[in-house]
Amino acid sequence: MQRTQHMGEEERLLLLDLITQRRDVILSRATDARMIPVKAQAWEQVTNSLASSGMGPTRTVKQVKKIWENMRSRAKKFVSDQKKKFYRTGGGPPSPDIKPDAVIEKILALIADELEPAPNYNDSDSWPRGADVTDIYFDEVGEQTSEPMTEEPSTAHMAPASLIPVEGNDHSPLPSTSSVTLFGSTPLPSTSREAPGTVAFTHSSSNQRRPLPPTSVQASVPAMSPSELPPIQPSITSKRIGKKFKARKRKVEDSASRDSYETLSKFQNAEHDMVMKIHEQTLETKRKEREMLDDKKKMMDEKREMMSSLYSEARNALEDVRAATGAFIDFLDNFKKDQA
Repeated sequence: MQRTQHMGEEERLLLLDLITQRRDVILSRATDARMIPVKAQAWEQVTNSLASSGMGPTRTVKQVKKIWENMRSRAKKFVSDQKKKFYRTGGGPPSPDIKPDAVIEKILALIADELEPAPNYNDSDSWPRGADVTDIYFDEVGEQTSEPMTEEPSTAHMAPASLIPVEGNDHSPLPSTSSVTLFGSTPLPSTSREAPGTVAFTHSSSNQRRPLPPTSVQASVPAMSPSELPPIQPSITSKRIGKKFKARKRKVEDSASRDSYETLSKFQNAEHDMVMKIHEQTLETKRKEREMLDDKKKMMDEKREMMSSLYSEARNALEDVRAATGAFIDFLDNFKKDQA
């Protein structure tokens, strides 16, 4: 097999543009009888457009498809090597010597769905493209009190507490990570007060748990023993969100069950129709076989009757011959007597 000429970068970019225009067909995973000729026609169009550009020699559809498969394999290998180096350095930024070129960037944009792993955030290998894990703060709200308190401003849109300097705090600032405060977008009423024993958890890209430095409000509250803390009650906002989530989940499950029931009913109806059709065809075949057997039996009866009739006629003829022979013998005997 003759080896084709190497494809330059401009010709590769043109090939990727042609594939991008037909990505819904070429990158489709459908392999039914209807999709196969459509894919073949799309590859034929890509090959003709590539040949008419005059950037390189004329190639066959098989050669163009092989070039595309090799390019996609190299792009996937690039992503795999980048991920290995990413975890080898403990989640640091990738090395500048493995930056993708224009061809690989286009290929990665085309096959982004193939490179996206399944969501499983308990496994660090399944994080999409090595993204950092967002730090999440869980604040437990204590019971309400009637004591007047100065209302603190909402910190939902402020910088993380680790970046705010606090007097008397000897904690070092944490690395720059994104933070989200749950239920922090709505400020608490003036009659409510946070429990001094606020619990906070954090999870960074290094998979290590470390305590967060106290905020300015927490630093101003004196330390208390667990027995002195007021009983903790779940916030109304969390209950409302939990109810909405359960209702939405139930609605999705009901919809999925209804769709599954309709699909199952259609399948059962189709199966019943197919079984009835096969049963009717079987009955028709048996009826024809029975008719053939009846015709064969009738022919055998007719043949038997005809043979019986022929046998009777032959026997009668034999008896007639025998009687005629006896009469002739008697005639000869009488004739001999008369001559004597």
